[in-house]
Amino acid sequence: MNKTKRNLFSATHSVAKKGTVAMLCMILFGLISIAGCRKDHSNSVKEPEYPIEIPLTEYTIPKTCQWTNLAYNNLVVIINSEEELTRYITSIDGIFPEIDFTTHTLLIASGKTDFKVAKKTTSKLQQLSENEYELDVEIFMDGTEISYQWAIATIIEKVSEESNVKLNITCEKSDYPVEIPFMEYINNGTHRQCWTNLNFDEKVIIINSSEQLYHYVNADCYRLPVDFSKNSILLVNGFMENGIAANIAKKLQQISLNEYELDAEIIVNTAIPAKGWVFALIVDKLSEENTFKLNVTYRKEPDENVPYKEECDDWVVHYPSQRTYELMGVLILYIDTLPKTARSDYFASYMLYDKSSDKVTVKIFEKLVTSVPVVFKGTICNFPDFAKEWKIPSEGKQIYYKGTFHRTFTQLDIFGGLVLKTLELE
Repeated sequence: MNKTKRNLFSATHSVAKKGTVAMLCMILFGLISIAGCRKDHSNSVKEPEYPIEIPLTEYTIPKTCQWTNLAYNNLVVIINSEEELTRYITSIDGIFPEIDFTTHTLLIASGKTDFKVAKKTTSKLQQLSENEYELDVEIFMDGTEISYQWAIATIIEKVSEESNVKLNITCEKSDYPVEIPFMEYINNGTHRQCWTNLNFDEKVIIINSSEQLYHYVNADCYRLPVDFSKNSILLVNGFMENGIAANIAKKLQQISLNEYELDAEIIVNTAIPAKGWVFALIVDKLSEENTFKLNVTYRKEPDENVPYKEECDDWVVHYPSQRTYELMGVLILYIDTLPKTARSDYFASYMLYDKSSDKVTVKIFEKLVTSVPVVFKGTICNFPDFAKEWKIPSEGKQIYYKGTFHRTFTQLDIFGGLVLKTLELE
Protein backbone atom coordinates (compact mmCIF):
# COMPACT_ATOMS: atom_id res chain seq x y z
CA MET A 1 0.00 0.00 0.00
CA ASN A 2 2.71 2.40 0.90
CA LYS A 3 4.67 1.52 -2.20
CA THR A 4 1.67 2.24 -4.40
CA LYS A 5 1.20 5.67 -2.81
CA ARG A 6 4.86 6.53 -3.30
CA ASN A 7 4.71 5.62 -6.97
CA LEU A 8 1.51 7.62 -7.46
CA PHE A 9 3.07 10.61 -5.80
CA SER A 10 6.19 10.20 -7.92
CA ALA A 11 4.16 10.07 -11.14
CA THR A 12 2.14 13.14 -10.18
CA HIS A 13 5.30 15.05 -9.32
CA SER A 14 6.86 14.04 -12.66
CA VAL A 15 3.83 15.32 -14.61
CA ALA A 16 3.83 18.60 -12.70
CA LYS A 17 7.54 19.01 -13.32
CA LYS A 18 7.10 18.44 -17.05
CA GLY A 19 4.25 21.03 -17.18
CA THR A 20 6.39 23.64 -15.45
CA VAL A 21 9.27 23.10 -17.86
CA ALA A 22 6.92 23.46 -20.82
CA MET A 23 5.49 26.68 -19.47
CA LEU A 24 8.96 28.10 -18.86
CA CYS A 25 9.95 27.21 -22.41
CA MET A 26 6.92 29.00 -23.80
CA ILE A 27 7.67 32.17 -21.77
CA LEU A 28 11.33 32.12 -22.80
CA PHE A 29 10.38 31.74 -26.46
CA GLY A 30 8.03 34.70 -26.17
CA LEU A 31 10.70 36.90 -24.63
CA ILE A 32 13.17 35.95 -27.34
CA SER A 33 10.60 36.76 -30.00
CA ILE A 34 9.89 40.18 -28.45
CA ALA A 35 13.57 40.95 -28.07
CA GLY A 36 14.17 39.92 -31.64
CA CYS A 37 11.41 42.24 -32.85
CA ARG A 38 12.83 45.12 -30.87
CA LYS A 39 16.31 44.48 -32.14
CA ASP A 40 15.10 44.43 -35.72
CA HIS A 41 13.25 47.75 -35.13
CA SER A 42 16.29 49.45 -33.63
CA ASN A 43 18.48 48.41 -36.56
CA SER A 44 16.21 50.00 -39.15
CA VAL A 45 18.02 52.85 -41.03
CA LYS A 46 16.20 56.18 -41.16
CA GLU A 47 16.89 58.29 -44.20
CA PRO A 48 18.19 61.82 -43.32
CA GLU A 49 15.81 64.68 -43.95
CA TYR A 50 17.44 67.15 -46.34
CA PRO A 51 18.38 69.96 -46.42
CA ILE A 52 20.63 69.84 -43.36
CA GLU A 53 22.36 73.01 -42.16
CA ILE A 54 26.07 72.38 -41.66
CA PRO A 55 28.04 74.28 -38.97
CA LEU A 56 30.90 76.30 -40.40
CA THR A 57 33.73 78.54 -39.24
CA GLU A 58 35.15 81.29 -41.41
CA TYR A 59 38.89 80.92 -41.81
CA THR A 60 41.33 83.80 -42.19
CA ILE A 61 44.82 83.05 -43.47
CA PRO A 62 47.78 84.61 -41.62
CA LYS A 63 49.07 88.02 -42.76
CA THR A 64 52.25 86.38 -44.05
CA CYS A 65 50.21 84.21 -46.45
CA GLN A 66 48.12 84.93 -49.52
CA TRP A 67 45.89 82.99 -51.89
CA THR A 68 47.27 81.76 -55.21
CA ASN A 69 46.16 79.66 -58.19
CA LEU A 70 42.49 80.48 -57.62
CA ALA A 71 40.37 80.77 -60.76
CA TYR A 72 38.04 83.44 -59.28
CA ASN A 73 35.25 81.86 -61.32
CA ASN A 74 32.49 81.75 -58.68
CA LEU A 75 33.26 78.14 -57.76
CA VAL A 76 34.27 76.33 -54.56
CA VAL A 77 37.53 74.41 -54.09
CA ILE A 78 37.47 71.44 -51.67
CA ILE A 79 40.75 70.88 -49.78
CA ASN A 80 41.32 67.76 -47.69
CA SER A 81 45.09 67.68 -47.16
CA GLU A 82 48.09 69.91 -46.42
CA GLU A 83 49.52 69.06 -49.84
CA GLU A 84 46.40 70.40 -51.53
CA LEU A 85 46.46 73.49 -49.31
CA THR A 86 50.00 74.46 -50.38
CA ARG A 87 48.80 74.61 -54.00
CA TYR A 88 46.50 77.50 -53.13
CA ILE A 89 48.51 79.38 -50.49
CA THR A 90 51.92 81.06 -50.67
CA SER A 91 53.81 82.00 -47.52
CA ILE A 92 56.47 84.70 -47.11
CA ASP A 93 58.14 82.99 -44.14
CA GLY A 94 57.49 79.42 -45.27
CA ILE A 95 55.08 78.78 -42.42
CA PHE A 96 51.65 77.55 -43.47
CA PRO A 97 48.46 77.51 -41.40
CA GLU A 98 47.73 74.32 -39.49
CA ILE A 99 44.41 72.58 -40.13
CA ASP A 100 43.47 69.11 -38.88
CA PHE A 101 42.52 67.50 -42.19
CA THR A 102 41.83 64.16 -40.53
CA THR A 103 38.55 65.58 -39.24
CA HIS A 104 38.02 68.77 -41.23
CA THR A 105 37.74 70.11 -44.78
CA LEU A 106 38.62 73.60 -46.03
CA LEU A 107 36.28 75.20 -48.59
CA ILE A 108 37.62 78.13 -50.64
CA ALA A 109 35.07 80.21 -52.55
CA SER A 110 36.31 82.89 -54.95
CA GLY A 111 35.02 85.24 -57.61
CA LYS A 112 35.20 88.66 -59.27
CA THR A 113 33.19 91.88 -59.01
CA ASP A 114 33.18 95.18 -60.85
CA PHE A 115 33.31 97.11 -57.58
CA LYS A 116 35.67 97.16 -54.62
CA VAL A 117 34.64 94.62 -51.97
CA ALA A 118 34.42 96.13 -48.49
CA LYS A 119 33.28 92.96 -46.70
CA LYS A 120 32.53 89.33 -47.47
CA THR A 121 30.96 86.63 -45.31
CA THR A 122 29.68 83.05 -45.54
CA SER A 123 26.11 83.11 -44.30
CA LYS A 124 25.00 79.47 -44.63
CA LEU A 125 26.09 75.97 -45.73
CA GLN A 126 23.45 73.30 -46.41
CA GLN A 127 23.68 69.61 -47.34
CA LEU A 128 21.09 68.87 -50.02
CA SER A 129 21.83 65.16 -50.51
CA GLU A 130 24.58 62.66 -49.70
CA ASN A 131 27.18 64.49 -51.81
CA GLU A 132 25.45 67.74 -52.75
CA TYR A 133 26.01 70.97 -50.80
CA GLU A 134 25.08 74.62 -51.18
CA LEU A 135 27.18 77.50 -49.82
CA ASP A 136 25.76 81.04 -49.50
CA VAL A 137 28.22 83.95 -49.63
CA GLU A 138 27.36 87.64 -49.15
CA ILE A 139 29.50 90.28 -50.83
CA PHE A 140 29.28 93.94 -49.75
CA MET A 141 30.71 96.46 -52.22
CA ASP A 142 31.50 100.10 -51.48
CA GLY A 143 30.68 101.52 -54.90
CA THR A 144 34.25 102.11 -56.09
CA GLU A 145 34.34 100.94 -59.70
CA ILE A 146 37.30 98.60 -60.06
CA SER A 147 37.82 94.99 -61.13
CA TYR A 148 38.16 93.18 -57.82
CA GLN A 149 39.00 89.55 -56.98
CA TRP A 150 37.77 88.12 -53.72
CA ALA A 151 38.23 84.85 -51.81
CA ILE A 152 36.80 83.49 -48.60
CA ALA A 153 37.56 80.23 -46.78
CA THR A 154 35.45 78.10 -44.45
CA ILE A 155 36.32 75.13 -42.23
CA ILE A 156 33.71 72.36 -41.90
CA GLU A 157 33.61 68.75 -40.75
CA LYS A 158 35.24 66.33 -43.16
CA VAL A 159 33.50 65.77 -46.50
CA SER A 160 34.48 63.72 -49.51
CA GLU A 161 36.38 65.30 -52.42
CA GLU A 162 33.68 63.82 -54.63
CA SER A 163 31.20 66.20 -53.02
CA ASN A 164 29.80 68.98 -55.12
CA VAL A 165 29.40 72.43 -53.51
CA LYS A 166 27.16 74.89 -55.33
CA LEU A 167 28.01 78.56 -54.67
CA ASN A 168 25.24 81.12 -54.24
CA ILE A 169 26.53 84.71 -54.24
CA THR A 170 24.53 87.71 -53.04
CA CYS A 171 26.06 91.10 -53.88
CA GLU A 172 25.04 94.33 -52.17
CA LYS A 173 26.30 97.68 -53.40
CA SER A 174 26.06 100.76 -51.19
CA ASP A 175 25.78 104.27 -52.58
CA TYR A 176 28.64 105.85 -50.68
CA PRO A 177 29.43 108.41 -49.45
CA VAL A 178 26.67 108.62 -46.84
CA GLU A 179 26.50 111.61 -44.49
CA ILE A 180 26.46 110.51 -40.83
CA PRO A 181 24.62 112.58 -38.21
CA PHE A 182 26.51 113.48 -35.04
CA MET A 183 26.15 115.52 -31.86
CA GLU A 184 28.96 117.32 -30.12
CA TYR A 185 29.96 115.67 -26.85
CA ILE A 186 29.67 118.79 -24.71
CA ASN A 187 30.77 118.99 -21.14
CA ASN A 188 33.68 120.69 -19.49
CA GLY A 189 35.71 117.63 -20.48
CA THR A 190 35.76 118.96 -24.04
CA HIS A 191 38.25 121.58 -22.88
CA ARG A 192 41.83 120.61 -23.62
CA GLN A 193 42.85 120.72 -19.94
CA CYS A 194 40.32 118.01 -19.09
CA TRP A 195 41.67 115.52 -21.61
CA THR A 196 44.71 113.37 -20.96
CA ASN A 197 46.82 110.68 -22.68
CA LEU A 198 46.56 112.45 -26.07
CA ASN A 199 49.39 113.01 -28.54
CA PHE A 200 47.61 115.84 -30.40
CA ASP A 201 48.63 114.29 -33.72
CA GLU A 202 45.51 114.94 -35.85
CA LYS A 203 43.89 111.64 -35.06
CA VAL A 204 40.39 110.26 -34.48
CA ILE A 205 40.04 107.89 -31.50
CA ILE A 206 36.96 105.66 -31.28
CA ILE A 207 35.68 105.24 -27.70
CA ASN A 208 33.19 102.43 -27.05
CA SER A 209 33.10 102.08 -23.26
CA SER A 210 33.17 104.10 -20.05
CA GLU A 211 36.52 102.54 -19.21
CA GLN A 212 38.01 103.87 -22.44
CA LEU A 213 36.47 107.30 -21.82
CA TYR A 214 37.93 107.49 -18.30
CA HIS A 215 41.35 106.74 -19.76
CA TYR A 216 41.22 110.02 -21.70
CA VAL A 217 39.39 112.29 -19.21
CA ASN A 218 41.04 113.69 -16.09
CA ALA A 219 39.50 112.35 -12.89
CA ASP A 220 38.48 115.81 -11.59
CA CYS A 221 36.54 116.71 -14.74
CA TYR A 222 32.84 116.10 -15.25
CA ARG A 223 31.96 113.21 -17.55
CA LEU A 224 28.68 113.37 -19.43
CA PRO A 225 27.09 109.87 -19.37
CA VAL A 226 26.88 108.08 -22.73
CA ASP A 227 24.93 104.93 -23.64
CA PHE A 228 27.77 102.94 -25.17
CA SER A 229 25.42 100.08 -26.09
CA LYS A 230 24.06 102.37 -28.82
CA ASN A 231 26.67 105.09 -29.27
CA SER A 232 30.38 105.74 -29.75
CA ILE A 233 32.46 108.83 -28.99
CA LEU A 234 34.87 110.14 -31.62
CA LEU A 235 37.72 111.93 -29.87
CA VAL A 236 39.40 114.25 -32.38
CA ASN A 237 42.66 116.02 -31.56
CA GLY A 238 45.60 117.84 -33.11
CA PHE A 239 48.11 120.65 -32.59
CA MET A 240 48.34 124.21 -33.90
CA GLU A 241 51.35 126.53 -33.70
CA ASN A 242 49.00 129.45 -33.07
CA GLY A 243 46.16 129.51 -30.57
CA ILE A 244 42.71 128.08 -31.21
CA ALA A 245 39.60 130.25 -31.10
CA ALA A 246 37.17 127.45 -31.94
CA ASN A 247 36.93 123.86 -33.19
CA ILE A 248 34.16 123.02 -35.63
CA ALA A 249 33.16 119.59 -36.86
CA LYS A 250 31.80 120.34 -40.33
CA LYS A 251 30.85 116.98 -41.87
CA LEU A 252 31.13 113.25 -41.17
CA GLN A 253 30.78 110.82 -44.07
CA GLN A 254 30.91 107.06 -44.46
CA ILE A 255 32.87 106.47 -47.66
CA SER A 256 32.87 102.66 -47.58
CA LEU A 257 31.68 99.86 -45.32
CA ASN A 258 34.54 100.40 -42.83
CA GLU A 259 35.96 103.79 -43.82
CA TYR A 260 34.87 107.24 -42.66
CA GLU A 261 35.94 110.78 -43.44
CA LEU A 262 35.62 113.71 -41.02
CA ASP A 263 35.94 117.34 -42.09
CA ALA A 264 36.92 119.75 -39.32
CA GLU A 265 37.66 123.45 -39.25
CA ILE A 266 39.93 125.21 -36.77
CA ILE A 267 39.56 128.96 -36.27
CA VAL A 268 42.96 130.38 -35.39
CA ASN A 269 43.61 133.26 -33.01
CA THR A 270 47.24 134.39 -33.45
CA ALA A 271 47.18 136.22 -30.11
CA ILE A 272 46.79 132.95 -28.22
CA PRO A 273 49.90 130.78 -27.58
CA ALA A 274 50.34 127.51 -29.46
CA LYS A 275 48.42 124.60 -28.05
CA GLY A 276 46.73 121.32 -28.85
CA TRP A 277 43.08 121.23 -29.79
CA VAL A 278 40.46 118.61 -29.10
CA PHE A 279 36.74 118.04 -29.55
CA ALA A 280 34.46 115.03 -29.26
CA LEU A 281 31.40 113.81 -31.14
CA ILE A 282 28.65 111.32 -30.27
CA VAL A 283 27.60 109.04 -33.16
CA ASP A 284 25.71 105.79 -33.61
CA LYS A 285 27.71 102.74 -32.52
CA LEU A 286 30.85 102.07 -34.57
CA SER A 287 33.39 99.28 -34.58
CA GLU A 288 36.88 100.03 -33.29
CA GLU A 289 38.09 98.47 -36.53
CA ASN A 290 36.61 101.35 -38.54
CA THR A 291 39.17 103.76 -39.97
CA PHE A 292 38.98 107.54 -40.24
CA LYS A 293 40.48 110.06 -42.60
CA LEU A 294 40.65 113.46 -40.90
CA ASN A 295 40.55 116.55 -43.13
CA VAL A 296 41.45 119.67 -41.15
CA THR A 297 41.33 123.19 -42.54
CA TYR A 298 42.60 126.22 -40.65
CA ARG A 299 41.34 129.78 -41.07
CA LYS A 300 42.07 133.02 -39.34
CA GLU A 301 39.59 134.27 -36.78
CA PRO A 302 37.18 136.67 -38.50
CA ASP A 303 37.54 140.38 -37.80
CA GLU A 304 35.24 142.03 -35.31
CA ASN A 305 32.12 142.99 -37.23
CA VAL A 306 29.42 143.71 -34.64
CA PRO A 307 28.95 147.40 -33.72
CA TYR A 308 28.52 148.48 -30.12
CA LYS A 309 25.10 149.82 -29.06
CA GLU A 310 24.04 152.17 -26.29
CA GLU A 311 21.80 149.45 -24.86
CA CYS A 312 24.99 147.74 -23.67
CA ASP A 313 26.00 150.66 -21.43
CA ASP A 314 24.04 149.35 -18.46
CA TRP A 315 26.14 146.23 -18.29
CA VAL A 316 29.47 147.81 -19.18
CA VAL A 317 29.07 150.66 -16.68
CA HIS A 318 27.48 148.82 -13.76
CA TYR A 319 29.44 145.57 -13.94
CA PRO A 320 33.22 146.15 -13.96
CA SER A 321 35.83 144.00 -15.67
CA GLN A 322 36.35 141.65 -12.72
CA ARG A 323 32.83 140.40 -13.36
CA THR A 324 33.30 139.70 -17.08
CA TYR A 325 34.23 136.66 -19.16
CA GLU A 326 35.71 136.68 -22.66
CA LEU A 327 33.83 134.01 -24.60
CA MET A 328 34.19 132.68 -28.12
CA GLY A 329 33.17 129.57 -30.00
CA VAL A 330 30.41 127.96 -32.03
CA LEU A 331 26.74 127.60 -31.11
CA ILE A 332 23.35 127.26 -32.83
CA LEU A 333 21.19 130.22 -33.84
CA TYR A 334 17.41 129.67 -33.82
CA ILE A 335 14.65 132.01 -34.99
CA ASP A 336 11.44 132.47 -32.93
CA THR A 337 11.10 128.87 -31.73
CA LEU A 338 13.49 126.77 -29.67
CA PRO A 339 13.31 123.05 -30.56
CA LYS A 340 12.35 120.62 -27.81
CA THR A 341 15.75 118.93 -28.01
CA ALA A 342 17.51 122.22 -27.24
CA ARG A 343 15.07 123.08 -24.41
CA SER A 344 15.62 119.75 -22.67
CA ASP A 345 19.39 119.58 -23.19
CA TYR A 346 21.24 121.17 -20.29
CA PHE A 347 24.46 121.17 -22.29
CA ALA A 348 23.07 122.86 -25.41
CA SER A 349 24.53 126.24 -26.47
CA TYR A 350 22.35 128.54 -28.54
CA MET A 351 21.06 132.01 -29.39
CA LEU A 352 17.32 132.54 -29.87
CA TYR A 353 16.17 135.59 -31.85
CA ASP A 354 12.51 136.47 -31.26
CA LYS A 355 11.46 138.62 -34.22
CA SER A 356 8.23 139.85 -32.62
CA SER A 357 10.01 141.35 -29.60
CA ASP A 358 13.34 141.95 -31.37
CA LYS A 359 15.12 140.37 -28.41
CA VAL A 360 17.87 137.75 -28.33
CA THR A 361 18.46 135.34 -25.47
CA VAL A 362 21.59 133.28 -25.16
CA LYS A 363 22.65 130.12 -23.33
CA ILE A 364 26.27 129.09 -23.52
CA PHE A 365 27.82 125.97 -22.11
CA GLU A 366 31.39 127.12 -21.77
CA LYS A 367 34.35 124.76 -21.76
CA LEU A 368 36.16 126.23 -18.78
CA VAL A 369 38.83 124.46 -16.75
CA THR A 370 36.64 123.71 -13.75
CA SER A 371 35.45 120.62 -12.01
CA VAL A 372 31.77 121.41 -12.77
CA PRO A 373 30.02 122.57 -15.96
CA VAL A 374 29.65 126.34 -16.40
CA VAL A 375 26.51 127.68 -18.08
CA PHE A 376 26.00 131.34 -19.03
CA LYS A 377 22.43 132.59 -19.46
CA GLY A 378 21.29 136.05 -20.45
CA THR A 379 20.44 138.41 -23.29
CA ILE A 380 22.38 140.10 -26.09
CA CYS A 381 22.30 143.87 -26.22
CA ASN A 382 23.82 144.40 -29.67
CA PHE A 383 22.57 141.63 -31.93
CA PRO A 384 23.48 143.03 -35.39
CA ASP A 385 20.96 143.99 -38.06
CA PHE A 386 22.78 141.94 -40.72
CA ALA A 387 22.21 138.76 -38.67
CA LYS A 388 18.47 139.48 -38.50
CA GLU A 389 18.35 139.04 -42.28
CA TRP A 390 19.95 135.57 -42.27
CA LYS A 391 17.84 132.71 -43.62
CA ILE A 392 17.90 130.29 -40.70
CA PRO A 393 16.10 126.92 -41.02
CA SER A 394 13.85 125.62 -38.26
CA GLU A 395 16.56 123.23 -37.06
CA GLY A 396 18.91 126.19 -36.55
CA LYS A 397 22.33 126.95 -37.99
CA GLN A 398 25.87 127.02 -36.63
CA ILE A 399 27.42 130.44 -36.01
CA TYR A 400 30.78 131.61 -34.71
CA TYR A 401 30.63 134.26 -32.01
CA LYS A 402 33.01 136.26 -29.86
CA GLY A 403 32.11 138.66 -27.07
CA THR A 404 32.25 139.75 -23.44
CA PHE A 405 29.78 138.33 -20.95
CA HIS A 406 28.95 140.66 -18.03
CA ARG A 407 27.86 138.79 -14.92
CA THR A 408 24.96 140.23 -12.94
CA PHE A 409 24.48 137.39 -10.44
CA THR A 410 25.30 133.72 -9.95
CA GLN A 411 23.19 130.81 -8.77
CA LEU A 412 23.83 127.37 -10.22
CA ASP A 413 24.40 129.17 -13.53
CA ILE A 414 25.94 132.54 -14.36
CA PHE A 415 23.39 135.19 -15.40
CA GLY A 416 23.99 138.46 -17.19
CA GLY A 417 24.39 139.90 -20.67
CA LEU A 418 26.61 139.29 -23.70
CA VAL A 419 28.18 142.15 -25.68
CA LEU A 420 29.03 140.75 -29.10
CA LYS A 421 32.21 141.62 -30.99
CA THR A 422 32.06 139.06 -33.81
CA LEU A 423 29.23 137.08 -35.37
CA GLU A 424 29.54 134.92 -38.48
CA LEU A 425 27.57 132.14 -40.14
CA GLU A 426 29.37 128.80 -40.45
